[in-house]
Amino acid sequence: MNELMTLTSRQLALVKTTIAKDCNAEEFNLFTEVARGKGLDPFLGQIIPMIFSKADAAKRKMTIIITRDGQRVIAQRCGDYRPASKPPTYETDDALKGVTNPKGIVSATVYLWKQDQKSGDWYEVAGQAEW
Repeated sequence: MNELMTLTSRQLALVKTTIAKDCNAEEFNLFTEVARGKGLDPFLGQIIPMIFSKADAAKRKMTIIITRDGQRVIAQRCGDYRPASKPPTYETDDALKGVTNPKGIVSATVYLWKQDQKSGDWYEVAGQAEW
């Protein structure tokens, strides 16, 4: 089992004033506990907090994002992950093109390899996200 990440008080202060500067005290504590529990390093950009509706206490919400690098760290720990052997594919629709979707993306599909624990064989796994 991997050792959980621990930060010194100096490192915590630096995270609070840089990476998590928009977090209030409770959000910051939650963010650092999730980072520690998952063994992810906020300094390496493996995990980040995003605060929505900062100015409106009733709507304020924090979302903790595990970045692509963080996801790779977690997958690598499993020992049954191999990176993609081909680039992602995209489905587009010109009717969807706009300011927030300039390429008109409908969906994106990525591929990776996963090892079967029983047979040792590798098989390709696809993951799809829709706009």
